[in-house]
Amino acid sequence: MIGIVATLAIAPLALQGFWLGSTQAEVLEAMGRAPDKINSYGSNQQWHYGQDYFSKDEIEFRNGRVWCYSNMNGRLKVRSFKMPGKTFWLRSDQDEVLAANGAPVRVFRTDYLDWQTWYYGSGYPSSEVQLRDGRVHVYSDSAGRLSLPAPDPEIPAFSIGATETEVLGAMGAPERVYKSDYIDSTTWYYKSRGYQSVTVEMENGRVREYDNPDGSLRVVLLSRKKLDPKATRIQGVDMGSSLDDVLAVMGTPSGFKWDTPVYRDARLILKFTSGRGTSKVEFGCESEGGYLRPDRVVAYDNAGGNLVITLTPNGLLVAAKFLDSKAVDVSSKVYTISSARDFEAESSRYSSYGAPSKLRSYSGAYFSLTAPPMAENGSYYGEISELTGRPKTIYVRSYFRSDGTYVRSHYRSSARGR
Repeated sequence: MIGIVATLAIAPLALQGFWLGSTQAEVLEAMGRAPDKINSYGSNQQWHYGQDYFSKDEIEFRNGRVWCYSNMNGRLKVRSFKMPGKTFWLRSDQDEVLAANGAPVRVFRTDYLDWQTWYYGSGYPSSEVQLRDGRVHVYSDSAGRLSLPAPDPEIPAFSIGATETEVLGAMGAPERVYKSDYIDSTTWYYKSRGYQSVTVEMENGRVREYDNPDGSLRVVLLSRKKLDPKATRIQGVDMGSSLDDVLAVMGTPSGFKWDTPVYRDARLILKFTSGRGTSKVEFGCESEGGYLRPDRVVAYDNAGGNLVITLTPNGLLVAAKFLDSKAVDVSSKVYTISSARDFEAESSRYSSYGAPSKLRSYSGAYFSLTAPPMAENGSYYGEISELTGRPKTIYVRSYFRSDGTYVRSHYRSSARGR
């Protein structure tokens, strides 16, 4: 810390006070009086300013120099290093933190490793900065006292794969950062408007996942496909849909998470959240160059009612092929897929689009489909028939005539008198 004076070039008046590494004589000179109480532990000492247990301030010396201190009541004259307009970030050194925030109210240090925790604010919650080997490792700014980078108006949003700089530009610094001790992974926590956490997970310096339940993250995930404006049937999420298919229908998801358990294949899970709840779409994954790549939709859960679902026999065939199913029967209203990993559906709950509200890949299960809102020929439930003048309320499934002609599914009105 000897180089701080030269590094920061602070005016002499700001240098009054002591700091870590100061001698006992320098502390006495800064404080202007002896401590109210001294406790000795071998070569270590604790100096107490203030008699009351709950209002005293402490300085701990190791080998005659300041090791740490607690200035919760503001009696200690700790040196001020703060410089206007400065900010710090992960990997900043101690001088940069001091220039941005000044001296902390309390310093805690470990006995064996060069780890320190600096506390800003005497109440609860406080803001904390953890330093390892003299540089910022993680921090928590629950009290809002830290000087951290602000958003860059030139960066409107970020996406999956964005760099740390791009996320900082779009969002500014998070409220809290957690870093793994074992892999190059950090989780950024942003303030939420609700009780759920708003997070961005970085791995190897790039965005790998995010969770945005309240919509406060400025994140965009675009599809490389566009919906067909001339389509005669509803375009929605289907079993076997690609990631681009789902994004084209649903837009940017509120959550993007890789699920990599050891007991089954990896999945990519997209979340779509509204005031009604959270719906999920799961994709099977393939490994490419050591990285996971989403393949096709293998499960969904529309508990929140947010998904546009068009579950079709073709979608089931695609999904069955993806899952290496042995047989697919789509000849009746109950679709059965026989494989090592079949489909399980909660057939008692249906979405507004006529598909089961939940569908997952497990073994030995069946599910049934109600009529979709729009048939293959473009007719829909409640449409007024040009021939009868009555609403079309009867759904006719697609079928093959005896001569091999395919008849698309359609709605028709009921016979007269019914």
